[in-house]
Amino acid sequence: MSNTSNIQLKSHSLANDPNKVYQKLSKNHKFEKLPKAKSYASSDKLRVVCVSDIFNNTVRLSDTVPKGDVLIINGNFSHDSKWTDIVRFNNTLRDCPPKHKIFVAGNTDLCFNLDNLDLEQANKCNRDEIRKQLHLLGLQHVSQYFTELIYLQDMGVEICGIKFYGTPWVSAVENAAFHYPRSKIMDKWNQIPRGIDILISHMPPLGHGDFNFSSGHIGDVDLFGTVACRLGPRFHIFGHIREGYVISDFDNKLFISVTQFGKIGSLVIVRRDVNLAEDSTPVYSVKSLLGKDQAEYHFFARHLYESLHLKKQLLFGFALKSFAKSDLELVKKFIQTHMKDISCSEP
Repeated sequence: MSNTSNIQLKSHSLANDPNKVYQKLSKNHKFEKLPKAKSYASSDKLRVVCVSDIFNNTVRLSDTVPKGDVLIINGNFSHDSKWTDIVRFNNTLRDCPPKHKIFVAGNTDLCFNLDNLDLEQANKCNRDEIRKQLHLLGLQHVSQYFTELIYLQDMGVEICGIKFYGTPWVSAVENAAFHYPRSKIMDKWNQIPRGIDILISHMPPLGHGDFNFSSGHIGDVDLFGTVACRLGPRFHIFGHIREGYVISDFDNKLFISVTQFGKIGSLVIVRRDVNLAEDSTPVYSVKSLLGKDQAEYHFFARHLYESLHLKKQLLFGFALKSFAKSDLELVKKFIQTHMKDISCSEP
């Protein structure tokens, strides 16, 4: 996938202060929940299912992923990405219905960047054990172990005429597997080629699905600028912020956060002349975003973690572990509003 332009953007002068930038830009932001669809995707359309931040809940993933042509996983397949987690994840992918499976690494996916870990990260994922297992298998990189995965690290792939591009870089978490500081990360975003249909990142852009309780808006300023001003993909799919599940639009571009407390976000992309089994899942719909010759686009969300125990584990096991006690009441109100079947207690 070659770059169609040499256009480069400069980093925003306030790239290190996303909340301040958001305040300035918020008047022009549109956060619109899409209307409920009146129809369902049919068999001549390409269906892309998206999920992020699985964190070892692989059983629920394989049981819940709907039928589709492409499964996109936006990172964080486990907490520690140890060898046992890698093996489990690979086995799970075999049971997931979509034929094509795309993965972009998240902040906890240390195993995909073994050569650039500090000592703490190396110990967390047990780097020596991973390297030992890869050596025994004659493999150079952990991505080669996955038999059912298209691994995208600053690269793209075309499936059924749709151009996907994946990038793992994160500016909000310093100990991320692929971290780059906000003041310099534009160097990474400028490598993304134009002419892509779907951009996949773990990092959210500023103002779209990027709000968390402890820090406010943490989305990347220059990522939003790159998508809005240079790239112009029809879809930007991302994860990371579990409070930030949203489908929003800006200048005819749809931003889709596919991670939420206990839910899986799914996206249906419609393209003609593609054979796909029927799935009567309720959807949201927006018409003709790729041109007049295209059909509709559909979006829907469904529960991933149906078990109350798993929901509690998800919420209090890691999603809230860094919160100050002073924030707990705010967190409780959020959970009580959006997950009334969960009783709140201190983690």
